[in-house]
Amino acid sequence: MKFYSKPLLCGLSLALGVACTDGGKDSSESELSKQRFASNYALDESSLVALTQFDGCNSLEGHLKGQYLRYLEERFAQQRVNHAYWLARRNRELPQAEEASSDMATEASEPQDFSKTNTQVEGVDEPDIVKTNGTHIFTATGNKVQIVKSWPAADMIALPALEFPGRVNNLFLTEDQKLVVSYFEPYVGSVYDEFYPYSFNRDKVFISSYDVSNPESPVALASWAFNGNYQSMRRIGSSIRLIQNSWGFRIDNLQTYIDTWEGNGPISMSEFDKRVDLAKAANSKAVAAAALSDILNTGGETNDVLGKTPESCQKVFSPEGIRNTGLTKVTTIELATSTVDQSAVTVPSNHVYASEKSLYITQSYSWFWRGLSNWETLSFVHRFDIQNPSSTQYLGSGSYSGYINNQFSMDEKDDVLRIAVTENIPSSEDTNEDDDIWWWRPMNTINRVITMNLVENKLQVLGKSVGLAEGEKIYSARFMGDKGYVVTFRQVDPLYTFDLTDPAAPKVVGELKIPGFSTYMHPLDEGHLLAVGNEATNEGRITGLKVSIFDVSDFANPKEKHKFIIDNGNGWNWSEALYDHHAFTYFASRKLLAIPLGGYIDRSWTSELKVFNIDTEAGISNRGSISMSDLAVYNENYGWWYSSQVRRSVFADDFIYGISNSGIRAVHNSDLAAPIKTVSFVE
Repeated sequence: MKFYSKPLLCGLSLALGVACTDGGKDSSESELSKQRFASNYALDESSLVALTQFDGCNSLEGHLKGQYLRYLEERFAQQRVNHAYWLARRNRELPQAEEASSDMATEASEPQDFSKTNTQVEGVDEPDIVKTNGTHIFTATGNKVQIVKSWPAADMIALPALEFPGRVNNLFLTEDQKLVVSYFEPYVGSVYDEFYPYSFNRDKVFISSYDVSNPESPVALASWAFNGNYQSMRRIGSSIRLIQNSWGFRIDNLQTYIDTWEGNGPISMSEFDKRVDLAKAANSKAVAAAALSDILNTGGETNDVLGKTPESCQKVFSPEGIRNTGLTKVTTIELATSTVDQSAVTVPSNHVYASEKSLYITQSYSWFWRGLSNWETLSFVHRFDIQNPSSTQYLGSGSYSGYINNQFSMDEKDDVLRIAVTENIPSSEDTNEDDDIWWWRPMNTINRVITMNLVENKLQVLGKSVGLAEGEKIYSARFMGDKGYVVTFRQVDPLYTFDLTDPAAPKVVGELKIPGFSTYMHPLDEGHLLAVGNEATNEGRITGLKVSIFDVSDFANPKEKHKFIIDNGNGWNWSEALYDHHAFTYFASRKLLAIPLGGYIDRSWTSELKVFNIDTEAGISNRGSISMSDLAVYNENYGWWYSSQVRRSVFADDFIYGISNSGIRAVHNSDLAAPIKTVSFVE
């Protein structure tokens, strides 16, 4: 697969202040800008990942304001080069490039076994829309947390719900029966309120905790509010970590773009420079007048503590070499004492992984400069120590070439971070250096596993495997002990096995090529993986959903031992489990797998919970389905289809619960077509 990059619209190239030029069409502008790029961005990774710590709030504020002004200058510099190119192109009338287009209920007071949220790391809980303690199910639906007494199944009944002034996002349920709810407030008094009445402001996160030891009468314990876009959360014991992400600083009256059009044509370069000078002067005044709370986004009535004391300013770290501005904030809430601690790095982020001792956040930056580089992607990773339940301590940062798929692309073992990455590489296809439409540059990809360890305060690449699967990208990864598994895809699905015994020399051991691809892999035992993904033809056309069991006992010769395909029929189907592992529920004590299934098959809309028997020897068989389609009631917040879409499942001994936004349905695993009890959330 070839990727054609259009660097004049390279977007994230702004993150490194990198301009996109015409590669020689305006030699003076191009060469000057290239020299500037070469001096500022020679990709000295040790410089790029070096983070500055500050002795107080004054030094932090001065540094961040200067960093932001430099960032704005880089934006104008890129726009200037682009504008010069378009002027030259307009004068030469260069061609335009085209855009790419029950009676069975048990009498026991509680089940002996029940399923829990599917998480990546044992001991590290992840937030989800459904939580259970075995006897009660807590479900986030709209602005409510629905509380259902689910055991015994035949006596299932809805209890009074908890209501919030916004949309509930996620839940935690602790071992001592503390329910933690995160939610967003609605837009009020803005254009969003008129045109998007059911949209919510994700730039501020509210968290509330309750004692639900008596679910019929929850007791409110504490509430917090924090500025910033919700990214993810993790829980270890009574310690909650909230990761929030924001792009840019919150400073009013800034000009970040020059209007280059006047009347019927583009402005001249001299007029452009005049406008830049005016913008710089105005921006300098706006930045100088800004408060530190504006830059750190900690103003207003919140529980944010960053920038409030000299000590808190010492917990903000700023990369030396990255021109992009933003903030990734890690908030620690100790539920037992209601204390709050915050740390931050002044860059945005896009992926989060946590072990029991470390939290990693990553961000990828892409750029292109003809004559200096191909279309490249460099990722930065920051490590935090989370062993203290009351605080989070920054440890160090590093960088690597390429980008990752999701949180499962990362794993920590013995203080070594293992990462499955996809890298951009030059295509072998020849390009015409004199072609006016040079920005359609053919690119390619390659995949590998790298390892990183912390040396002083820097994460350094320790080892890397050979590059694999040229032209493909990673769709799923899983690490188990000293072994790693990576799935790539273009037309067929190669499953690669990696030996990670020597962290300095990760090596490929085996490979399996089959049609389709897996988007999530789940360990059954040391010799088998259970996976969900899509079936496809040899040409790469998706034909349905697939559940597979891979035999990896012979590490050098992995095999797809069993598979079950849900064909698209005359329509289409999909499952939330394809992209959210929380929708994938494997109940090991009964060897049952449940995944939501929705779609339009054979002229019929469907919403159901599919349940499979899973056996490494006997294979995969269809246990049956819990249909939820009849619960479809129009909900103006969700619409018809989304209201009754099955999203999660819970197992409790021999009972299975299908959960949608409209309600919960319980069945016995001996007859999934015969509901024992249904509770509707729709009034």
